[in-house]
Amino acid sequence: MLEEIKKKLMAGLGAVLLTKDKIEAITGQLVHEARLSREDADRLADELYRAGRREWSSMESAIKDTVRRTLSRVVIGSRQELEKLKAETNNLQKRVELLEDTRDAAPSP
Repeated sequence: MLEEIKKKLMAGLGAVLLTKDKIEAITGQLVHEARLSREDADRLADELYRAGRREWSSMESAIKDTVRRTLSRVVIGSRQELEKLKAETNNLQKRVELLEDTRDAAPSP
């Protein structure tokens, strides 16, 4: 499960980590270097930002699904069930101690 989550996180991390400010800084640099026109840079910034948001949403959904599937396979008792088991264990432990005391107190042949 952890490996699956790790893969999904790593797949989307690149696009997700690009914040709007970071994207605008990168595209601004490209405009400054005359590699892109201002219009193309704005379009690219918008596209990268939207792609990052989609990727984040997709990654979030995948993580939720993975956690849900994993939890559905895990059997965890309720607090009430655990308390009942604890009481039963304590009862059995007392009974064993009584049996041992009875055995120790019995005269040897």
